[in-house]
Amino acid sequence: MSDIGLHLDITEGTRGRKDWIGWIELVRTAKVVGAIVSTGHNGHTRLEDALETSGMPALWSQHPDFTYLYLEEQSPKAITSMLVEIDLIYRRKGLDKRIDLKTNLTQKTINKDHAGALMTVTYKGKAQTGTAKKLFPDGTIVVSQTEFTSPAANMRAFNGKLNSGAWSLDEGCSAKQYLCFIDGTTRDYGKTWQVTYTFQYKEETWDETDSYIDPQTKLTPPDVDTGATNGGIATFQIYDTANYDDLGL
Repeated sequence: MSDIGLHLDITEGTRGRKDWIGWIELVRTAKVVGAIVSTGHNGHTRLEDALETSGMPALWSQHPDFTYLYLEEQSPKAITSMLVEIDLIYRRKGLDKRIDLKTNLTQKTINKDHAGALMTVTYKGKAQTGTAKKLFPDGTIVVSQTEFTSPAANMRAFNGKLNSGAWSLDEGCSAKQYLCFIDGTTRDYGKTWQVTYTFQYKEETWDETDSYIDPQTKLTPPDVDTGATNGGIATFQIYDTANYDDLGL
């Protein structure tokens, strides 16, 4: 195919759509003029040749002025035998981040009251450790957004990892209070990904605590402690940590 002139409308086209975030859609107009448009070409072949002109912006390329707009559609139209005009339709991607804060209730068996005192039940002078069911409200942060690369690398680096410290979405939290899971879906062969980040919060951290059980009574002795006096309580870190700010959320 011989070369033909290519002219892009410098006014960025004739229409667009905008909301409070920014441009939703902008249209640029490319004009293809030359003999190849008219000689030996007709119908869809003429349109295809115009789209293949050297210098034509490629599908899925970014807008030259707004990097969040991507060329999603090329709409060619034969104006004359020597002229094909092509609407280059750029649409917004990547500004659709959604953040949800949710509360989950977990029921646990406890043996201490709200003040931290051991609950006891006495019968004829004999004391016994009491237990109760308590609902613990734990929060979850869910971030959903469009991304332009596969989330596989982030999944390997962050899935099942705890926060190493305070981070952008909770600057007041402590380390090891959030557990991260990442999911991704693509419906356009990997051009874009709908990625969901789930951060499940636990006030007492995700460390596991275990207590000594008396083999005779099958209960935790009332005088166990975490110090060197009696012992009987141990805490274990089960999950590795990662810097959540490296996710760039």
